[in-house]
Amino acid sequence: MSRVGFDRIGHCGGLVGAIALVALALLLTLSAASAERRVALVLGNSQYEHAPALTNP
Repeated sequence: MSRVGFDRIGHCGGLVGAIALVALALLLTLSAASAERRVALVLGNSQYEHAPALTNP
């Protein structure tokens, strides 16, 4: 294998690593930004045939 070919592989590996690092930083930033208070709407039936009745909070 020639020295030129080895340099290309090493440079490409560094580029892939840099892109992966930037992608990881973006994912961590976006997940921290979306960690806000959320509200969920939960609907249920309190009159089951084979279970005790549920209490409303």
